[in-house]
Amino acid sequence: MIIGAFSLLLLFGCSSSGPSITGSIKDIRTGTAGMELEFQENSPPQEVFEDELFYARLLMHNKGAYDLNGVVSIIYNDGLLELEEGIPRQLVRIRGRSLGNPTGDTEFMDLKFRAKELGIQQEAQRTTLTALGCYVYEAALQEEICIETD
Repeated sequence: MIIGAFSLLLLFGCSSSGPSITGSIKDIRTGTAGMELEFQENSPPQEVFEDELFYARLLMHNKGAYDLNGVVSIIYNDGLLELEEGIPRQLVRIRGRSLGNPTGDTEFMDLKFRAKELGIQQEAQRTTLTALGCYVYEAALQEEICIETD
């Protein structure tokens, strides 16, 4: 029996072939990603007409291992667009990756705009919606060490 236990120790001692909670935590804490901002497809649309209402939905995804606390702002030209609904600057709190949530959380910001009328001499005008995220981040480095008996 003692020889069997010693054999198992030699076989699985510090090898990475056995199951390891530490290895799973290490996988969660691997990478350089943090907050990812992305407008949902066709939101905002590529083209709108004067006095037309449209929606902009921002997806905020935390791909990092740490919870994220910060501010997300949507910047727009108020000479061309009028905000009808929503708050363009919001405090956000988005959970990061964990063993129970290996992809991290996603939150949404929904805004409703109205395109203003253009001047008499304008046929079309391009404008941009810009999403900015500002948050505190944390980085850590972990390395596993195996300590064996003689």
